[in-house]
Amino acid sequence: MRPRAPLLLLTILLAACSEPDFYGFTSSPSTGRGLTAFAVFISDSPLDDAGSVRVVVDRLELIGDRTRIELLDASRTLELLTLQNGVRALLAERDVKPGIYRLRLTLAAAGHTVDGAPLLADGAREISFSQVLRLDAGGRLELQIDLNARMSVIHAGGAWRLRPAATLVDPSRAGFVEGFVDAPGATVSVQQSGEEIASVRVRTDGSYRLGPLPAGEYDLVVTAPGHATRFDRIQLTDGDVFGRRAFHLDGAAFGRLDGDGTPGDIVRVFRDGRLITQLGTDGAGLFHADLPVGTYDVLIGTVGRRIVVVAR
Repeated sequence: MRPRAPLLLLTILLAACSEPDFYGFTSSPSTGRGLTAFAVFISDSPLDDAGSVRVVVDRLELIGDRTRIELLDASRTLELLTLQNGVRALLAERDVKPGIYRLRLTLAAAGHTVDGAPLLADGAREISFSQVLRLDAGGRLELQIDLNARMSVIHAGGAWRLRPAATLVDPSRAGFVEGFVDAPGATVSVQQSGEEIASVRVRTDGSYRLGPLPAGEYDLVVTAPGHATRFDRIQLTDGDVFGRRAFHLDGAAFGRLDGDGTPGDIVRVFRDGRLITQLGTDGAGLFHADLPVGTYDVLIGTVGRRIVVVAR
């Protein structure tokens, strides 16, 4: 009887390629024989004005040079807003052959909801992660996907719409940010060049934990209803816990930001180069947001404007 090819234990999202010069994630340590333990988990970021977001994952695949491996036995329904502040869920677990892969996640065409209302997946439903995975026999690799609900779920054109955005991280090579905000309902996000990487709603005691995050420089943005926005810049290294970032948020005068585009436009609101909020236009092409007074750069679809918000 011929010996079986070594396998590896897999747990979540991937996709494939031929032998590359650079590996995004590599299992370690490796004995060169036996099983490779591979685990992937999923986490989420908060969504303003919603208490429940359910999405259905249809397929989760490892893509290799001549191989495509389906990791799910059946579709999975996830309640995203429970997966915050360090809470995560196991998406899939399988034994697979060692090799070079990438990860691909596909959401179902229907069945997603926000507070029981339909969440329409009428755009791209597939997320192909760019990182290359090298899975060596006898090693172990654990990855985590952050599916960012704030950036993925938009109310536009009179309906909830799904525009999936996610990041793939190796927790063993990543950092965390944790701390406290003295404003109820505050949201803490980390950004790079105005793009939100991850965010979290603070716990009832004001504490928060963000991560895992790849090493790098980030803008930390803290917002809360009725309070001024706070910014901070941090530098994370592999395995670092950027601890106890405590924020006191002052009260602030608020005004109303109003504008118009076409029905279903995605509207992104920036201040000093940082993303403050994202929303959609309604069925008439209008949008509004309550924000601290100040000057904002607003991107409506692909058209940019500068709008000054004055006190009400």
